[in-house]
Amino acid sequence: NPPKGVIVTYYVKNPDDKVTLSFKDKKGEVLREFSSLSEEEIEQRKKDKHLEVGIPAEEGFNRFVWDMRLPKVSKIDGSDLVADMSIPGPKVVPGSYQVSLSVNGKEYTEAFEIIRDPMAESVKKKDLQAQFKLWQSITDKAEEAVGTINKLRDLRGQLGAWAKRSGDSELKQQAETLKERVLELEKSLAMPDM
Repeated sequence: NPPKGVIVTYYVKNPDDKVTLSFKDKKGEVLREFSSLSEEEIEQRKKDKHLEVGIPAEEGFNRFVWDMRLPKVSKIDGSDLVADMSIPGPKVVPGSYQVSLSVNGKEYTEAFEIIRDPMAESVKKKDLQAQFKLWQSITDKAEEAVGTINKLRDLRGQLGAWAKRSGDSELKQQAETLKERVLELEKSLAMPDM
């Protein structure tokens, strides 16, 4: 069975060249971009679901499969369970797209079509577009929440450092109290059901 996604095959003459694949909508707006990495770097990045995968650029023919998704939501700072979560970007709807290969300042562009799943012919195009817009707005809100959580985590770190450095016991207590309040705010965003 072929892999699920847009399969791009390209030829690389010099493996030291920087290669970039850009997937664009029919108007030419970049949806997702991938750069060349060594095979070792690609394998390492596959182990960390937060890192963007790279494309191979070995001498000769190379192949890359785009999963038809927009970029995933940024990572929450830290190494706890919440920071380990990964939220994928929305999958694009069937339609006309472009892929551009850039090597040494030269760009080669081809058009392609993402076709509808023949098993889902009864689903209307406007419903798929509405679903995509909803998913995109959810992803945007998740990105906003991640940004706020990261700021709160940074603030907690600063408050902890102030409390540790402070020679004044009252100031230390106030910093610790504020740090706990910030943690409660963070929990309400990161784990609202807890």
